[in-house]
Amino acid sequence: MSRFSRRAQAAASGNTSAPTGPNLLIGKVFTSDVADSGTESGPIALASDQNTNTRWISQPSSPVNITADLSGVYDLSRLVITFAADTIRNYTVSVSTNGSSYTQIASGITDNTTRQTITITSFSGTPKGRYLRITGTDRWNVSWGNSIWEVEAYGTLDSSFPVGSVSSFSGTVISNTQVNLTWGYSGSTLTNYTLRRGGTVIASPAAGATSYNDTGLTAGTTYTYTLTGNFSAGGTTNTASVSKTTTGGSSLPSKLVGAYWQMYQGPTVAEVTSSAPEYNIQYAAFALGNGGGGTATFNPVFQSAASFKTDMAASKAQGCKWLISIGGGVPVGSQVFIRNQTEANQLVASLKNIVDEYGFQGVDFDLENGPSGWSPQYMTSVATQLKAHYGNQFIISIVPRPYEGFYYDTAVMMGSACDLVQLQFYDNPSTSNTTWLRQWIRDKVNEIVNNYGIPASKIVIGCITYYPEYGNGSNTVAVYRDAFLELEAIYPDLRGVFIWESSLDKLKAWNFAKTMGPVVLS
Repeated sequence: MSRFSRRAQAAASGNTSAPTGPNLLIGKVFTSDVADSGTESGPIALASDQNTNTRWISQPSSPVNITADLSGVYDLSRLVITFAADTIRNYTVSVSTNGSSYTQIASGITDNTTRQTITITSFSGTPKGRYLRITGTDRWNVSWGNSIWEVEAYGTLDSSFPVGSVSSFSGTVISNTQVNLTWGYSGSTLTNYTLRRGGTVIASPAAGATSYNDTGLTAGTTYTYTLTGNFSAGGTTNTASVSKTTTGGSSLPSKLVGAYWQMYQGPTVAEVTSSAPEYNIQYAAFALGNGGGGTATFNPVFQSAASFKTDMAASKAQGCKWLISIGGGVPVGSQVFIRNQTEANQLVASLKNIVDEYGFQGVDFDLENGPSGWSPQYMTSVATQLKAHYGNQFIISIVPRPYEGFYYDTAVMMGSACDLVQLQFYDNPSTSNTTWLRQWIRDKVNEIVNNYGIPASKIVIGCITYYPEYGNGSNTVAVYRDAFLELEAIYPDLRGVFIWESSLDKLKAWNFAKTMGPVVLS
């Protein structure tokens, strides 16, 4: 088919007169079964943000489904889809009243040379549904993802179909092994509910139920619950979700905004606490070695040991977790080594002394002397010994530079002993390139989740937003914020962000803490 005929086909799908009534997609967000690309304007929410100058871009994959819940059953009268050039080739449009069985109501082929708006008013089937799905079956350019600038939908509510809403779905952690769930409901008569833990149905509460107690759980584990109401006349309500972490495991908050406190530059811990209360985890950098074995010592330098202890105790009282960070990019002579069991045991003994003296709640491994200076086997030995001594509440963190695959192997070997994998997305000249940085973050997080099996709940994105000593190795708070939000949309339990370091955040009036805090912790 020629380009001209494809354009003619698009125009023939319906007239282009202005639609009447509100756009049914206002306030509705599509979901996609293919991850966003993370480049340019990628997030799926941009396909229905009422802005034709922003677009959704997926990773290269076909077919792809994007689906929106209209919150009621509508007789559709008009659809307007603006496709990006040279991405989706053949497409279909389908509707469903129950979210499970779909009926195709339109199909077509796009123009591969230009942005194209296709208006559909003539349907091949009955355009009645609560759920609207657009499927891109293939792409013009297989190296590119799927992309849509905007979707609009218009129609009339069919009140004969049951409609209802599950609301206020929440959970309360009762113990190491129990979470109590509660919810509200308003709408048409239900038959029952479907309650899932993860992807598994665990109960079918009665129509009048407003609570359920889930027992027999594992300590220190995050569980995601979904609840859907089932109508007696067929169909379902919205699906509500909530995540809760049982007690008894790591003492970490569910979301983290962290900062490294640099012992040579400060500021005082008291100033950080008063100026940036958004930080709920901090790392004292660094415990240093003697260059010859596993023994480490810590000296706060910027403030006295006594004042540091006092300030840190006050910070902890406000809910901030404190870890001693060991290693760093330090010169020869100050490195810590874990090359054998003797050095591992030395490190455990010396870290116990530091933890007990200062009251740290965990250890952060930032060893940058590579596999020649330590091994996954012996670092795991250190972590498991510390957990055995202090309990599961003791926090273990590792801090890879993103290209250090042996660190990922270490996280896998540590298993449950490793609480955080904190990726240093900085100190690279290319990080000054916004597009490259966002893609780098996206690719590496996807890699360690999908290829190494490390859960997103352990992953923390490391940031530098102002770095005078290495100005081309940093980027803006907004870039890191957007990268976090894009990934959180894919991995809702993504743990958080940190900045190197609090002294640099101070130079920018605590912009990182003030910007990231409300975003990550909300």
